Amino acid sequence: MATRRGMVRRTSRRAFQGLGRARRSASPALAKAKDAALRAGKRARKYAAEAKDPMEAAKSSGMVLAGAAASGYGGAKGWIPDTIMDIDSDPIVGIALAAAGFAMKRKELVYLGTGFLAPYVADYTRNL
Repeated sequence: MATRRGMVRRTSRRAFQGLGRARRSASPALAKAKDAALRAGKRARKYAAEAKDPMEAAKSSGMVLAGAAASGYGGAKGWIPDTIMDIDSDPIVGIALAAAGFAMKRKELVYLGTGFLAPYVADYTRNL
């Protein structure tokens, strides 16, 4: 059939448009998602390596022991009162340190807070 005036021939480029490769650039959202996935993978590998490292466990337990030692030494020197508002001071200080560690994203403060709680838990369970 012949092409009428004003019509596009079927053999023109428009008839075959879209059959080739897409020549669009990636969307910014896709690039951002790929970058986030790469960063998450790096972070996961780092934490997995830390979890397997025995020195990391030694550092963590050392910080807990330092908190327990600070609790005992501060109580013996009178720096930490025995009670705060008629409650033993060790759990209050321990919870406060742990909460500060969570808020500031510092695991060392969480470990110290756990160290303050450890002697209190030991004494509490001994007196049951």
